[in-house]
Amino acid sequence: MDEQTAILKAIMKAAPHGVGVYRILYAVNGSVDDFEVLFLNSLMLNVSGFSADQVVGKRYSVLFPVAQQNGVFNRLREAAEKEETADFEVNYEGGNMPHCQRFIAVKQHDLLVVTIEDITKRKKAELELKESKELLQSIMDAPNVGISVFKTIRNENGEIENFRFEYVNRRTREAFGSIDSIGTPITDYGSDGYEQMDYFKEVIENTYIRKAELVLLWDGSFYQMPRLVTIG
Repeated sequence: MDEQTAILKAIMKAAPHGVGVYRILYAVNGSVDDFEVLFLNSLMLNVSGFSADQVVGKRYSVLFPVAQQNGVFNRLREAAEKEETADFEVNYEGGNMPHCQRFIAVKQHDLLVVTIEDITKRKKAELELKESKELLQSIMDAPNVGISVFKTIRNENGEIENFRFEYVNRRTREAFGSIDSIGTPITDYGSDGYEQMDYFKEVIENTYIRKAELVLLWDGSFYQMPRLVTIG
């Protein structure tokens, strides 16, 4: 083993994700037929349940038959044939613990380098955040009054210049009609907007809650939300 190969294998072994290197096997007509396993790092071996001696020189389709069922094998073949980086996610519903993995496959000459990252925790967190947002939305939409949340826009000197719509509930959306107010400054709404801005500034600057950054408008009454409160 030459020095460069040894260094490359050491890097792959230390990688935080599963890494596999495969030789592309071509059919008689030139299409990609399969992949021969050249190297799997320790994380990849742990996931597969094999030892290095059991996988090196073996065909990918034989070692991982499930890859033909869940579409992974075809995605890897496409990456090898089109010479384009493949980046995709696969959900595994079977077993005691459903999980999600992210695959990235890159062709290098007659080799295909594949990394696998377990993104189950991230996907779970994204789902929980989505559910929390939906719950908050349903709670805020329940009252038969308009509710809006504005974020304070300050200049480099810390002076208030404007207020930006961060959130509106169902009743407020109905009042705006076809206008999408989210992300727009309150001054976009003419003289009424400027009047509201002046009032918001007065609320924030002349009350004891000096660090307010969000202003909540609820059916004509104004409340302040501390800097660390996030909505939506």
